[in-house]
Amino acid sequence: MSFRDIHSKEELLQAVTKNTNLSVLLLHASWNNHDKITKAQPQIVNSLRATIREHEGLSIHGFAMKVDINDDSMDFFIGDTTMDDDVVMDDANTTQINIKCIDELPALYVLNYSNEGMIQISNVPINARQILSWSESEDAVTEAMEKAISSLAIIPSSIQQNTRNFEESKRMHPQQQIRLFIAGDRSQVGKSSVCLGILGTLLQMNYPPSALAYIKPATQCEQTQLVTEYCKKHGIQVCPEPGPVVYYRGFTRAFLNGETESSDVLLKKITEEVDKIARDKTVVVIDGVGYPAVGSITHTDNACVAQASGYPNNNDDKVRIPPGVLIVGKRGVGDAVDSYNLNSTYFRSRNIPVLGAIFNRLPHEGYYSLENCKQAVTSYFVQNKDTSGGEKVFGFIPEVEGIASSRTEKNDGDANSSSLELAMEDAEMFIVAFGKFVDVGSILQRATHLRDIARRNDEGPVGHQYKRARITKHKDALKLNGTMSRSQLTRDQIEQSAKASGAAGG
Repeated sequence: MSFRDIHSKEELLQAVTKNTNLSVLLLHASWNNHDKITKAQPQIVNSLRATIREHEGLSIHGFAMKVDINDDSMDFFIGDTTMDDDVVMDDANTTQINIKCIDELPALYVLNYSNEGMIQISNVPINARQILSWSESEDAVTEAMEKAISSLAIIPSSIQQNTRNFEESKRMHPQQQIRLFIAGDRSQVGKSSVCLGILGTLLQMNYPPSALAYIKPATQCEQTQLVTEYCKKHGIQVCPEPGPVVYYRGFTRAFLNGETESSDVLLKKITEEVDKIARDKTVVVIDGVGYPAVGSITHTDNACVAQASGYPNNNDDKVRIPPGVLIVGKRGVGDAVDSYNLNSTYFRSRNIPVLGAIFNRLPHEGYYSLENCKQAVTSYFVQNKDTSGGEKVFGFIPEVEGIASSRTEKNDGDANSSSLELAMEDAEMFIVAFGKFVDVGSILQRATHLRDIARRNDEGPVGHQYKRARITKHKDALKLNGTMSRSQLTRDQIEQSAKASGAAGG
């Protein structure tokens, strides 16, 4: 089957909406090798057919679109998008599709048009060279096709089982692992609750517990987290509390005096612990601490911790590929967006890629209700998507009774057991709300996209709109104390001294 040439996004929309099955779109340009493009087209369709095992009644459609614009104005992009951005149902129930274009062509995408009248787009994570030499990259291409299909939240029922099987199998491929770093625009904004919501939603999306992991690498609080208890109950891999770095009373002054482990030792502990729990996992959720700059006095702030928690890099063992950061924001509009921009800029200045935001604990009614804030804040992100590097808003979470505190008491006995049981019930209620109001599938898609872009950038030039996702070496965190001789004290010695001096915290 050959590809049908499409000359506009309107024509593509009309072609895709005529079927309720999968389509593939090959996006290319006049400077691409025309002969190789033509030769690859039937192989692309055959790979898609092989991926879905040609279920009875499932039709495959192939489309090719030529894009001719210069590299400096790549504003025509497809993929790495949410349903709200790409597919719009207007008052007349007319579906519209908004397509953009990446800076490396040719590129390949899988599209699905559901019976509910919605279209979803997923990038096939392969590079242009693999598309042009399709037959030479058959195994990698088939795997990439499976991955693209499995990331679709809305797929034909006839291929659901195959994609579930793929979710199992892809855990064995470390290059496909997704690491998410959850940060907040302030302390107590609900980072751990968002981690809970993501993990619970992934279970509902048929990710097996053995494919998931959770860790809070640095903390100011040593109370048990509800998300930790939830992970234990459901068999999700979790790092024992507290994590490898604890900002206990007196820690920062002791660090400045050279009485604690150095920054690079602390960050190495984080790297080792994250890699340990991430082994053979599909998604690893990494919980930040406080607001982004917390820990900067010891060079273990959230940006440093995110870098240390990044993906291993085959080209350099000492360089990590940073995970995408999801920022949890507050209620409101102006203050919420201003705080988001302040904190996302902090990460971007350290070359840590930012996925976007989730805004938490919005009231159901009033001027600052969820619906009112959602409309205004979403409008801001849409208006500024071309200058924000593609950062998105993935959801707005309402106040959920019982989940205000994501911590549980450490007391023993029947009373604590009963409290924990009630907390688990609250957690399940929160996860239901979270899955309704947050697009977890799109979070994974963007995290995957930025991860793949960062890996490709390690092998060649950085695309202009992805400079924020560069791989950066973690600089020696001991510039402040680089020449200091560190005579390490025990935690108990440091805390006792701090307590005697009247210290309240780290």
